[in-house]
Amino acid sequence: MKVKMPTIKDVATLSGVSISTVSIVLNSKPEERKVAPQTYEKVTNAITILGYQPNMAARRLRSSESNKPTISLYWPLDYRASFLVNILIGIREETKRLNYDCDIVVSAYENDKLSAESGILSKNKFSAAIIGGTSYKDMEYLENIKPQMPIILFNRNSDKYFTVCNDNDDAAYKAAKLFAVKGHKRAAIITVETPFLAMNIRTKSFISACKELDIEIEDIFIIKSENSYEGGVLAAKKFLTLENRPHALFCDSDFLALGAAHIFNKEGTHIPEDLEIIAIGMLSPDTTAYSTPPITVVSLPSKKMAADCMNIIYNILKNNITEPVHKVHESKLLFRDSCRP
Repeated sequence: MKVKMPTIKDVATLSGVSISTVSIVLNSKPEERKVAPQTYEKVTNAITILGYQPNMAARRLRSSESNKPTISLYWPLDYRASFLVNILIGIREETKRLNYDCDIVVSAYENDKLSAESGILSKNKFSAAIIGGTSYKDMEYLENIKPQMPIILFNRNSDKYFTVCNDNDDAAYKAAKLFAVKGHKRAAIITVETPFLAMNIRTKSFISACKELDIEIEDIFIIKSENSYEGGVLAAKKFLTLENRPHALFCDSDFLALGAAHIFNKEGTHIPEDLEIIAIGMLSPDTTAYSTPPITVVSLPSKKMAADCMNIIYNILKNNITEPVHKVHESKLLFRDSCRP
């Protein structure tokens, strides 16, 4: 049975826009063509959901730009598609700053199955690639292959590849330190049973930082759930069934925090009077700035990290850099009503 590949028309239909608007987004020119951010988000989400990949050969023939670099952004086809907007904006802003004419292609892949993406081993499909969201299995695959193009890993560590990372230990320590400053001696955690390396590192780092700062975390108050709004809802419900609860809660994503806050509000647990919350902010900061109440986050600099990835690619392709570069970014603590100094 022949499987029908998604087309640009399918993307336009799913996102509710015209084919020409999808084309503008694919060519990374939404700002100069006045495409609204909401429309941009709809299109990029549709691209990820469908797993749409433009026919690069056809695009190049039509545009007579056979020498134009084509950069692939490999990203998992799951809830993390919500993070793509900031990342694509960061890439776009850096290409504009550099006045660098290139094509950006979003290549959606299934978690644990990066090995199924033939473009990574192809000599001619892409000029370079940014790969984000890899699991342990995906990283093991990357460490054992010889790609035919430069690869930059987004928020993953490797001696073999170029990398741009957030300092996950620092992010977790900032959250624990704020709880310590507020005088908390006990804390709870809502986290994820996950193959995603960064989240595991942050949770372990938060526990380690709390130990250093004399904040107790009992095993019963480490609640694991799916990393989604619904996961936060279920985790909060479980938290409320426990006795002698701590008055400090660390959530390893803003998804979890927003879902949990919904339940706490509904059940009459007042934030921050009854419970102070800090979350790792992976979505746009506006998402938690206008929640009820606004949630304090350690915000990951996704746009800056994406811009660095693009800057590295520019220097690789322009200056033939081969020695891996490793850049590390610090996160920023944004104080909101859920936990203030």
